Amino acid sequence: MTGVVTNPAKQKLGNANSKCLARDIQGLEMIPLGPLNGKSFATSISPWIITLEALQPSAAAGPSRELEVATYLSDPNPINTYDLHLQADLIVNEKETVICKSDLKTMYWSFRDLIAHQTSNGSNINTGDILATGTISGHTDDSHGCLLELTNGGQDSFQISEGSNRLYLEDGDILRLTAVASDGVGFGECIGRVMPSLS
Repeated sequence: MTGVVTNPAKQKLGNANSKCLARDIQGLEMIPLGPLNGKSFATSISPWIITLEALQPSAAAGPSRELEVATYLSDPNPINTYDLHLQADLIVNEKETVICKSDLKTMYWSFRDLIAHQTSNGSNINTGDILATGTISGHTDDSHGCLLELTNGGQDSFQISEGSNRLYLEDGDILRLTAVASDGVGFGECIGRVMPSLS
């Protein structure tokens, strides 16, 4: 998931919501690319930007802090995230396999935290800047947000609907990512096909 900055400024947590919109984003990351190159390799952005006003019915409390945080990350508002249902489907030979179901509200750091942290050292954020959460994983075996987690670092394969086992994405695979708010507000689909490398 990502937030799109709508009003640039140095932010404190109390008013960080006034500076962002929500948008669905996913980098198709896997070995050997790593997290940085994975973002420029196969990043998809959904066709919809959803305003925070539209997400208000889905406002939710994030996880409790396990450790004391810096003062600027001490959020006075316990309702600091959103209940967004996330799903990733792998499509092979027109057969779909759900490979992940997760929820934004499981994220330890909220978009409010991201904005406050990004600007804490005086760094500017500008209208149109994109702040991404990275992998969103839950606490169950069906909520691993990336294939490295799902496959235990490439050691354990998973079965797909067409009958074979996989460790990684392969040429021709289609990945569909969806996000839906608890009240049915959708972000549209991100669909990407893995193409063979150019010779």
